[in-house]
Amino acid sequence: MCFSGGYGLTPLTFAEIKSYSDSVCQLDSFEVSAIARMSKAYVNENTLATRDIARAAPHEGEGDIDLIRNNVAEAFKAMFKK
Repeated sequence: MCFSGGYGLTPLTFAEIKSYSDSVCQLDSFEVSAIARMSKAYVNENTLATRDIARAAPHEGEGDIDLIRNNVAEAFKAMFKK
């Protein structure tokens, strides 16, 4: 998902993803892009959650399945919007 750098968690780089792709399995461009974005989103959310201990997880809700689905959908939209 990420690695620890000198300044804390760091998203995976395209070079690391390419190395994985070359050694384990051949990834297409969409998969490489998705992995890079998910890694960045993970690091960003981890950083925000570390700063605000009361921050709810993206999947948490009041037990309402529609609210949970909406939260997850919004998180994916934000991830792929950039």
